[in-house]
Amino acid sequence: MSSPRTRIGALLVAAVSALFIWWGWKQGAYFGGVFYPGALLVFLLLALMALMAPFDARLKGPALLAMWALLGLAAWTLLSTIWSPVPAAAIKDAQHAFLYLALFALGLWTTNLLGVRMLAALTPLAIAGAVIGVATVVVLASGVDVDWYFHDDATLRFPIGYRNANAAFFMICLWPLLALVSESDWRWELRALLVGAGTVLVELTFLSQSRGSVPAIALASLVFLAVSRNRLRAAVALVLVVGPALPAIPVLLDVYQHGNTDPGLIPLMRDAAGSIAITTALSLVIAAVALGGIVPRLDLNERTSSRIGGALAILAALGVLLGGSLFVARHGGPVDFVDQRLDEFTRIGYPDLSSQGIRYGTNVGSNRHDFWRVATQEGLDHPLLGGGGGSFEMAYLERRRSDETPEDPHSVEALMFSELGLPGLLLFGAFVVGAVGAGLRSRRLGPGAAALAAGSLAAGAQWLAQASFDWFWNYPGVTAPVFYMLGAAAAPALLDLRTRRGPRLRVFGAAGLLVLALVAVPLYLAGRYEQRAAEKSSSDPRGAIVDLDEAADLNPFEAEPLLVKGAIESRLGESELALAAFREAADREPRNYAAPYLIARELADSDPEEARDAIATARELNPKDPSVEVLWRQLSGEPEPEG
Repeated sequence: MSSPRTRIGALLVAAVSALFIWWGWKQGAYFGGVFYPGALLVFLLLALMALMAPFDARLKGPALLAMWALLGLAAWTLLSTIWSPVPAAAIKDAQHAFLYLALFALGLWTTNLLGVRMLAALTPLAIAGAVIGVATVVVLASGVDVDWYFHDDATLRFPIGYRNANAAFFMICLWPLLALVSESDWRWELRALLVGAGTVLVELTFLSQSRGSVPAIALASLVFLAVSRNRLRAAVALVLVVGPALPAIPVLLDVYQHGNTDPGLIPLMRDAAGSIAITTALSLVIAAVALGGIVPRLDLNERTSSRIGGALAILAALGVLLGGSLFVARHGGPVDFVDQRLDEFTRIGYPDLSSQGIRYGTNVGSNRHDFWRVATQEGLDHPLLGGGGGSFEMAYLERRRSDETPEDPHSVEALMFSELGLPGLLLFGAFVVGAVGAGLRSRRLGPGAAALAAGSLAAGAQWLAQASFDWFWNYPGVTAPVFYMLGAAAAPALLDLRTRRGPRLRVFGAAGLLVLALVAVPLYLAGRYEQRAAEKSSSDPRGAIVDLDEAADLNPFEAEPLLVKGAIESRLGESELALAAFREAADREPRNYAAPYLIARELADSDPEEARDAIATARELNPKDPSVEVLWRQLSGEPEPEG
């Protein structure tokens, strides 16, 4: 019979599972309408635990370093509101960091409550991955909105809205699932179901065609096998999941090779969903036979399993080394291979990969080098403070060489350095070191703790590798599960039955969490008012303006409601009211080119001189914007360039 502690842990597992499913299904909680309610629930849940739940652990060593570093990062981000040109973005970024800290603590606390059933802490990601994966296949099998399901190049957009985030989410969920298959004492029927779910996740990852996922998967695989105590079981679980997916590859490739999202993609999309269903059924059958019949009869002792696992690891490493060497040799040798990759990486623009029939490959071309150039320069210009939370977007518009307008430099390390300077980068690095060290300490405490560490650290490696050249920090649905798992992995090494937290500390912690929850409420409501205004801006413009005023009052740092309000006032012929809104927006975000551009457009006929001053400011803030350039030429009288 389970104890009250275990029952509380089970309730937390259910709550976290529901949260991750909701966020995964709702575009990774990227937008405030989903993020803020979820964050509010997490803060309130952790506050309730601080007041009532037992906590038999003593924070120390790497885990304590991780928590203090993450708290420092969140506080530093919040403090950067003072110097950030986008204070509203800095506040939201701070909310993200505080949320990740809360989920790290929630993962640690949940595992502590589960005790000997600590492996159950892995289930929120396994369940979320299985539910989202199966639901995505059902949508692809029955839906018709291919523009919503796929990007223009026929790579998977649904459900998170971004191919790379999809691949990251599916693979982050896969590693805890594999740990449960390889080490849990669950019935073989349940483990076989997990294997089938894992096959779905692998195939959806392939359908995403995320180039960045390939090195991340390689690193996560190495971490998973290295940290697992029984590498043979871990390798068997990996083979059971991946093997049945291989026959589906040609059908899945047909989707990408179609090349666009016209109606002709629908039958290919449905064929892909059908192929996933068939191979998943095959995976279930193979897993049932292997886990229910073959594996139990092998009866290998731990020493023999370890030797076989070690031999397989050596063979795999030799195979990768030999295959990689041959591949590099075919591309001119190491020097030429590196030169080719550097040349591709430093070009402006993205390569056309449609001719090769698959996005996976060695071509590393993108605009990321330009993002990183600007981010590095911003950090070097302000090494002690950084540009402030949310500042990269403005900095890039001023200095860019590409035509892209990213909010993030597509690297979590570059993001920290650009926006938060050396303190932010060092705090983030300290968190990574602390979290990894805490997980490795737990690994030594037995098979269950080792499996928990293997699944968690592999998920963390997947996230960190991809986040080093992509933008996941502001996708809570992708990032928050990793912080939860890292907290869970830290818990076994911190167990201390003699520890008792005093009521003052608990009340203080709960009060801080309640403050964070209260801050989230007006930010959420402001977003709701903005959304409602957008829905009725055509049918009821005056009502939309009222809603935008409410949004601007609830979030006094945000410029967007004022910009939209000014545009509506201009459309209604209320030029003075429009200008007042634009000028207030410029006061809130002085480095946002949109406000001076709209002011210049509004004054183009009535006050050309002020309009020229305004468009000159907009052009300085965003020199490559074509709309700004056109208006500047009109107001300055400069002729269009020939050709």
